[in-house]
Amino acid sequence: MKFSFAVIPTALLCAQAVVGAPGAIADSILQSRQDAARPSKPSLTNWLQDHLRLMFNVSMTHAEFNKSVDATYSANAPLTFNGGPVPVDFLKANVNGQLGNATDIKLRFENVIELQNTPGDSSAGIVAGVIFLDRYHDPNPKTVSEDVFIITIGPDAAFQQEKDNRRIIASTSVVVTH
Repeated sequence: MKFSFAVIPTALLCAQAVVGAPGAIADSILQSRQDAARPSKPSLTNWLQDHLRLMFNVSMTHAEFNKSVDATYSANAPLTFNGGPVPVDFLKANVNGQLGNATDIKLRFENVIELQNTPGDSSAGIVAGVIFLDRYHDPNPKTVSEDVFIITIGPDAAFQQEKDNRRIIASTSVVVTH
C-alpha cells in the first residue's frame, strides 16, 4: 500500500498563524496528518482491474450492474469494439448478456502496461494489455474470451465532487471468443 506524506514548510505554518484564524497551525498540522494517513489513489492498472472485476460480478442486481458501469465508464466515452464505434449502452448490453447465463466469471490480466500522463501521478493515462474472461456455465463447459485493449483513463468533469473522479474516457478493444 502506498502512502503520500504532506510536508508543510515552517515558513508556511508561520504565515498561516499570522494571517489565518486562531488555531491555524494546529489545523494545518492536523490536515497534513490526515492527508498523510490517507492512501494515494490506486494505480491506473489497479483502478481498472478493480472496476472491471466489479462489472463482471455475476451476483449483482441489474441496478448494481448499471451503477458499476457508470462508475467505470464516462457516459460519452468514445469506444471502439472490434473495429467499429459503439456507445456505452452497447457495452452494457454486451456485458449484461455475458453475465446472464454465467454461473461464475473470472478475469485474468496479462501483459498489462501503464503509461501515466505525468510520471508518478495516477490521475490520468493509458492502460493496455490482454484480459482473459473465463465464463463458467451450467451445464455447458467454460468459454474464454480474449480482449486486447487500450484504455484511456482520466478525470470525468461530471464527477468532480467524488474523491476519485477517474473514468474510462476512451477505449479500443478487439475481442475473440473460443
